[in-house]
Amino acid sequence: VAVGYAAGATDQGASATAVGRDAGKATQGASSVAVGYLAGQSNQGSFAIGIGRDAGGTNQSQYAVSMGYLAGRTGQGANSIAIGNQAGRNNQGANGIIINSRGSASHVTTQKGLSL
Repeated sequence: VAVGYAAGATDQGASATAVGRDAGKATQGASSVAVGYLAGQSNQGSFAIGIGRDAGGTNQSQYAVSMGYLAGRTGQGANSIAIGNQAGRNNQGANGIIINSRGSASHVTTQKGLSL
């Protein structure tokens, strides 16, 4: 399912959902969800979820979850969670959890990291 200008435009996987301009635009994995402008825009992994402007924007790995403005924006690792404004914005490690309420970028780049 794709709703919005260029949403799910190229190589959208089976059962994937993209809602918003450029959401899931290029190579969206199977059963993934991208909601918001630029969410899951490029190389969103299978079963990944990106909700918010540019959440999970580029290279979001499989089973990763990002919610919030720029959450998990670039290089979010597999099985990781980023919630809040700019949580895990760049290169969040696999299996990491970031919950950010500071309003500025917060990162955990090592595997299995936790940041509150």
